[in-house]
Amino acid sequence: MDMQLFWDSVITVVSVVGYVGSWVALGLLIRWFIVKSKR
Repeated sequence: MDMQLFWDSVITVVSVVGYVGSWVALGLLIRWFIVKSKR
């Protein structure tokens, strides 16, 4: 396994996970805000 290819794949996976995770966190935050504002 080429180390450069390995690190490229690791960086890609981390960036994709971070991107998806930020959208999931944003969605949860918006849902929580809507629930709090309804009360």
